[in-house]
Amino acid sequence: MSRTQLARRLVATSLFALIATFFSSTFAAAQSVENFYKGKTVTVLAGFDASGNAGQLVRTVAAHLGKHLPGNPTVIPQYRPGAGGIVQANYIYNIAPKDGTVIGLLFDNLPMAQVIEPAGIKFDAKRFTIVGAVNHGDNAVIAVRSDHKAQTIQQARTQEVVIGATGPGTTGYVLANILNGTIGTRFRVVTGYTSGGTLLLALERGEIHALARDYDSFVREGPHLIKSGLINWMVQIGGKADPGIPNVPLLNALAETDEQRQVFELVTQPRRMGKAFIGPPGVPEDRVRALQEAFANMLRDPLFIQEAERLGNAVETRSWKDVADVIHSTVDTNAAIAAITRKLIAR
Repeated sequence: MSRTQLARRLVATSLFALIATFFSSTFAAAQSVENFYKGKTVTVLAGFDASGNAGQLVRTVAAHLGKHLPGNPTVIPQYRPGAGGIVQANYIYNIAPKDGTVIGLLFDNLPMAQVIEPAGIKFDAKRFTIVGAVNHGDNAVIAVRSDHKAQTIQQARTQEVVIGATGPGTTGYVLANILNGTIGTRFRVVTGYTSGGTLLLALERGEIHALARDYDSFVREGPHLIKSGLINWMVQIGGKADPGIPNVPLLNALAETDEQRQVFELVTQPRRMGKAFIGPPGVPEDRVRALQEAFANMLRDPLFIQEAERLGNAVETRSWKDVADVIHSTVDTNAAIAAITRKLIAR
């Protein structure tokens, strides 16, 4: 055998060995993940109780995720309500096992809260493990009674509008104070309502003039208010207009200065995040990939789609990287803009 032939044979043998090693290690890794999850219990956490939309969505994810994970582990929902989702997020970040057996639905307002209202927050949202998101987010709207003198945001600059809210930090409270402090609207916030249902009833009875909440929630829980013409839409908050209300102005379009534009962009960020599921930092990479792939496959599962949409949750294909980008851009907000927003909300 010539030296050339020998060299070629050695190269071919080395290449074959390299390929065999790659595939055997890949197979071993897959087996390792499957062996880890087999017989395990994976917990999906909600930061609110089981009765609301968040709790129902977590229960639906728990019912379908296991069949898409290697090893088909048992998946159960669990509820850790408190402090608007902060209790659950703190638990996931600091206490939950970092082995891929605990994930949770991150309340979309928390990355912004980390920037402007950090009291009680013991996490860095940028370090969460992002598993995936069910959709691109739900737009919020401010609805006003059609018998009130102010039907537009411009008219709300000269007419007082009583808007209801359950408490500080909620959508209505934040939006009203932001708009009052930037473009000079005259919203007067009345707090103390115990739930979205009591707020809808107050709007229907005329106790309040306006209410801010997810547009989909109005469609799902107050269709009679829409069909009867009792309410009109003043403004919507989201990355783009909801197809159901394409002509209602977006909050970002109301900005009159660059500073206002940046404030409105920060307030809009939670609406871009969607219903995102996260795990603690430090989960092994092979299990992170398994969770992300299982979540993506679940979003294509007709049974999951049917059940989630029956509960009022749009299901859309979305990259986990897209969610991570929204979280990072929120947490990295300019400190001066964060301080201005904080001051406006606390008015």
